[in-house]
Amino acid sequence: MIAGMPRLDASDFYLFRSYEKGRADYVTMIADYVPLQDPGGGPNFYDMEHNGYYDINLDQTGTGTPAYAFRFRFYPVVRNITVPVGGKNVAIALINAGQITASDDSAQNVGEIYTISLGSGPFTRLDAV
Repeated sequence: MIAGMPRLDASDFYLFRSYEKGRADYVTMIADYVPLQDPGGGPNFYDMEHNGYYDINLDQTGTGTPAYAFRFRFYPVVRNITVPVGGKNVAIALINAGQITASDDSAQNVGEIYTISLGSGPFTRLDAV
């Protein structure tokens, strides 16, 4: 079924004990979604699914029942940047309208924000976030 929902496709998941000094009791989790996006595929890369949930369930006891569940939800942010065309300002259909740097993202037209919810046990489809 995931072939019909590629933006929800979890392609990689890494879980490892943190190795930084003073963080040996911490675990680092890295999840990768929306596979097969090469840098040359830009500037319009796929965004995350706005009508879906990204859940990560953790079982600490080996019972197969999650003790913790993390739910990520993504929401679009669109600035509607326009450019002058024939005497009119026309909205662009691109993610950015120029260079984006760490100190200046004013040319970024489309972005995303997200929420994270923590549950004790797995989420169900009806759980409110």
